[in-house]
Formats: sequence, C-alpha cells, structure tokens
Amino acid sequence: MSFPVLNHHASVGLLLLDSEKQCVFSDPRACQLLADYGLGEDADLAGRLLAASEQGYLVAGVGEERRRLDVCSGGLEVRGGSCTYVLLSEKPALHSGVEQVLVQCRALQAAPFAVIITDTDGVIEWANPAFEEMTGYKPGDFLGRRASILKSGRHPECFYQDIFKTLLEGRVWKGELINRRKDGSLFDEEMIAIPIPGPDGVIRQFIAMKQDISHRSRLVREKEQLQVQLSHTNKMEAIGQLAAGIAHEINSPTQFVNDNLHFLKKSCSAILAILDGLDEHMREHGPLSGVITEQWTRLDYPFTREEVPQAILEAIDGIARIAGIVKAMKEFSHPGMHSKSKADLNHAIQNTVTVSKNEWKYAAEMKLDLAERLPLVDCNLGEINQVLLNLIVNAAHTIQDRIKAEEWKEKGAITITTRHLAEAGEVEITIADTGMGIPESIRDRILEPFFTTKDVGQGTGQGLSIAYHIICEKHRGRLSFDTEVGQGTAFHIHLPLS
Repeated sequence: MSFPVLNHHASVGLLLLDSEKQCVFSDPRACQLLADYGLGEDADLAGRLLAASEQGYLVAGVGEERRRLDVCSGGLEVRGGSCTYVLLSEKPALHSGVEQVLVQCRALQAAPFAVIITDTDGVIEWANPAFEEMTGYKPGDFLGRRASILKSGRHPECFYQDIFKTLLEGRVWKGELINRRKDGSLFDEEMIAIPIPGPDGVIRQFIAMKQDISHRSRLVREKEQLQVQLSHTNKMEAIGQLAAGIAHEINSPTQFVNDNLHFLKKSCSAILAILDGLDEHMREHGPLSGVITEQWTRLDYPFTREEVPQAILEAIDGIARIAGIVKAMKEFSHPGMHSKSKADLNHAIQNTVTVSKNEWKYAAEMKLDLAERLPLVDCNLGEINQVLLNLIVNAAHTIQDRIKAEEWKEKGAITITTRHLAEAGEVEITIADTGMGIPESIRDRILEPFFTTKDVGQGTGQGLSIAYHIICEKHRGRLSFDTEVGQGTAFHIHLPLS
C-alpha cells in the first residue's frame, strides 16, 4: 500500500501502518522526528506509537535529554484496503493538524478527476479511484511502476523529457497528451503536473491532476474535419464547374476538327485514286511534261501514298481520345451529381481512370476487371468519383515511392475490380496496387483526419479520412484494406445497392 504526502506542514509528521502494523510510509518530517527522539531504531516502533496515542503523547529523547512528542492515530479507509495513520508533532493542537490531513486525503480520494503522485523517477506512489476508472489499472497494476505504462507511442521521447525537465526545474507543466488504457484503447488527457519539494526545498515528488478530454477532443477534430471537408467540397465543386465549362468549350472545336478530319479522309481516298491512275499512266506511257515530272519526283509519291492516309487515321484516333477525355471530364464533374441517384459504377470507374491517367500512366499499368451486368447503385456519384480518384492517386503515389526506393526498371500495377455480392445486397470495388504497403505501426491511424506520411506540401492527410466519411457515414457502406509491406495494398469499398 502506498499513500501520498498530503501534509506539508513542517510541524507534523505522518506515518502509515498496514494491517500487520508494519510501517509502509513515513514522510520526511516523521523520519526527522523519530531520529531526533531516538526512536528510529526501535524494533517495536509501531506498538509503542499506538500505545502512546492512547494518552496522546510519549516522552523520549537522545541521551539524558527527554522531551514530549504528541502522538495520535486512527483508521483510514483507502482503495484496496485500510491502514492506520500516526501523526507526530512537537507542538500543540495536533488534532487540528490531523483533521486537516484527513480533509486533504478525503478530498483527493473523492475528486472527480484523476490524481497521481510519483517520485522524481516517475514511479507511481499513489493514485485516487478516478485514476483507476480512467485508465483501467488497479493499484496492484500501477503501484511501484513508472507512469510510462500509460505511454501511447503517439509522442516522441523528447516530449516526456520536456515534462520531467520542467518539473525538476520547479515549474508547473500543463498540456494535453494521448495515453493508453490497460485494455489498449487510447484517450486524450489534459494534465497539470506540479513538483512537490521536501522540507529541505529539494523536489521529492510530482503530483499530477488528469482529466479525460477524449469527448471534447473528438468534437474539436470532427469540427475541424467538417470544416476541411466543406472547404474541400466547395473547392471540388468550383473545380468541377470550371472543368465542365472547359470541357464544353473544348467540345465544340473538337467536334469541328473531327468532322473535318473525316472529310479529309474521304476526300483523300478520292484524290489518291486519281493519283494512282496518273502514276500507272506514267509508268506505262512515260513521263508527262517536264514540270509535272519534276513535281512528281519531288512529291515522292510512294512515300506520300503510304503516309498521308496513316497520318489522317492517327489524327482521327487522337481527336477521338481528346473527345473521350472531354466526355469523361464532363461526366466526372457534372453539377447534377451531388444528390443520390442510380449510377453505373463501372462507367464511373472508367471515367475516373481516364481523368486521372496523368497521375498513374508513368508509374503503373492500369488493369480493369469489371463485372458484367453490375447492378446500378443508389449513390451520390460526385462523392463516389472523389473517393475513387483519391484511392487511384494514392495507389499511383505509393508505386512511385517503391520505384524510387527499389530502383525498379518496370512499372507497377493498379488493378480495379468490381463484384456484385448478391447475398449481401451490395457491390464491392477493390483498388489494389503493388506499392510499398502500409507499415503496421500506422495502420490504425491512416483513416484519421490530418494524418499523412507524405512530405510537407504533398498531402493534407484528408483523402482517406474523407473517403471513409463518404463511404461509411454518408452511404452506410464499408471501407477496409488489406496490406503487406513490400507487396502492396488493396482497398475494398462495399456499397449497398439502395
């Protein structure tokens, strides 16, 4: 059993005796008084003090000098058992000192916030019931152990060193930290830690008052997340409107160029037919006039005959790709997609792959394995597009990181599959990559708002958090992942059909 030094009046010393009448605690003043009165080596010290407390004092001393030492004792219930307190004083009015100590003790015992007292090495000497309730640890779990049993791993070692440095300098430390309960769950805590000096002015102990602020911190994080998401949504809507406008402006000249190219293709065929006849005539009947022969030779008709039709076909193919990208941009950013409606997710995936091609084409091969006759899903397609884009871009980035780290010569792969899970009444989308994989130490954090492993300026830490919010909270779906370091990661989206 351990107990805090509650009384810091130099005139009163405190001892605690366990149920076997063994002294388990004595404060510095009690030790000094026992030494001054020659009682420190008494084998039956507890019995002598308890007997003396019945008459209120004892007379003792060193050598011939004898003095009166006031003594009183009583029982005290503490968490985990009971003990006997003994108070010593050379001055009168000891009982008022006793009452003061007991009031302090009961106040700390009943405090609604956690109170913990440690030595200067951080070894726990006492904690109140609120500490046990907050952390899940019982006295047998924490007494005599360092307060570091609460470490969550979320703070660097220098964070704790700064706390100890502040206290050992005699200053109060106040702040927030993340700790871990006995069951492994994390909680946010607000703590005020105060150094406690002994009678000689040297710091002997620390007392800390702790309050669980997880609910408050969660509300703050949710508010920040909503603000960021609102800003992100407004930004996406603005970009979407801009993209839709640009796509519309590009669409008209694209169509005009496409029509002209098809006209040129048709006209070229007719012109080439005439030139073929002329070429055949010249081979059978000899050259025509000198000017025509000279121009014909300069034309290099065999080369031109082969390359011009091919150039027109390549131009038609290129303009078709442009038209496809423009169409995908229009559908991806269509302003009418911000409410729920039946949507073709396969088509949405194809559009998103097209729009994001510049992000992945240099690092990965894109493989699509889309289920035939996939049922339409009741969803907000604009938000689903946002999730798909985030996951595809993340996949491309992690492959790029692996290519740099391992000096790959080949591209990686991004594979997107869709399945209809009829029994569950849902559709599954899987986006798998051959990137770095997610380290085990951060797997439980990647969906947290603002958490990112990217360099400053390369990510806000909101992509996966927003994806989780959209899939799980707005669409009542599920977002999970499988990962293996050095092999890659697969994200699984499950969306109910309705």
